[in-house]
Amino acid sequence: MEEWIKRVKKLFESMIGVLKNPYLIDAMSNELDIQSIEITNLKSDNTSLNETLEELREDTYFLKESEGELQEQIKDISKSLNSILEKAIKELSKLEDYEIYQRLQFIDPEGWSIYRASQEILKLDVFKEFIVEDSMGRFEESDGHDLIGYLEIAAFGDCTYKIVGSMHEVLDSYIIDYESQEYKAYQDELYTLASKKLMDELYKKEPSIKLEFLQNYMEESGQMQPDQKEEGLQDLGDTKEKYLEEVTTDEVQDEELEI
Repeated sequence: MEEWIKRVKKLFESMIGVLKNPYLIDAMSNELDIQSIEITNLKSDNTSLNETLEELREDTYFLKESEGELQEQIKDISKSLNSILEKAIKELSKLEDYEIYQRLQFIDPEGWSIYRASQEILKLDVFKEFIVEDSMGRFEESDGHDLIGYLEIAAFGDCTYKIVGSMHEVLDSYIIDYESQEYKAYQDELYTLASKKLMDELYKKEPSIKLEFLQNYMEESGQMQPDQKEEGLQDLGDTKEKYLEEVTTDEVQDEELEI
């Protein structure tokens, strides 16, 4: 018990000695002052960050509002174009199916619409008809124009094959009689269905594509000069930029827009 009392007494004496040391007290006081300054600076930085965050929220809200208004304008333009489209397509429908397809194929440059039309008519699957060619990677980069060729080979081709590996046959050469009645009947049906698919697809396209079709149609029918077509496409291309200039207010600075 006496030993324990001695230890406690010694501890208190050590603490009193430390507290009576003026240099140590000054050092602790300075450290507390430094920490106090750091805390004040952190609070100031936090306030600045909160203000910046609030500004960004306001900018985001403004941009979302502007985007919503722009989308509404685009919808209105699209409705108007659809009304004009119906009249143009009604006139276009008087042409031969092949010519209709030629005028509309710009909206499907990779040829997927005519490929799907061929699939429906021939009821064939390229990847089942040419399993070996598919496993060799022959179709990996093919588009609709490439694949429709293989559909027609499977349906109308007089083909020869060669052995690859030791047991697999792969297409070597083919001949198609493009003048046969069977092939011509297929072609007639193909362009009828493909042109219908493209007309349906046209309604789903963005306004700029619809306008391009209308201007192409008017130019080809003699209702518009080529220079007028370029001006019209430029005007539509500038619609979004002009709208954003109109909705910009004095409160939105260039620096904020960059954020």
